[in-house]
Amino acid sequence: MATDAEFDVFAPIAWPALLRTAWLLTHDRQASEDLAQEALARIFLRWRHIDTIASPLAYARTMLVRIFISSRRRASSCEIVSDTIDSVTEPPDPTVRLAIHQALARLARSTERSLCCATSRTARLPRRPMTSG
Repeated sequence: MATDAEFDVFAPIAWPALLRTAWLLTHDRQASEDLAQEALARIFLRWRHIDTIASPLAYARTMLVRIFISSRRRASSCEIVSDTIDSVTEPPDPTVRLAIHQALARLARSTERSLCCATSRTARLPRRPMTSG
């Protein structure tokens, strides 16, 4: 039977490998750390039964991947499938479309400076002029 002291030795050794695997799955530092921590927490709960497993690191990686897959399934389970297609509107009259495009171009030129400043303050992006076209 594996002991808690053995887990205390295993966890720091397994952490870098689990973190790398989690990063490959998530491409996000915080999400990969959360995923690796979740895997280690679940392994700790089962640690007393792990002494029969040949490679605890392989078991940990498998558990990490399964946790990731389960989380992705839960995220996609809220999608609603429908057998009908939303109505598609007719494209606008070309003259109306051209008038809208020209009005937006005039608006962009006249408010370029103020819109650029408002956008950079809101989004915390560096200020740079907008181009129309």
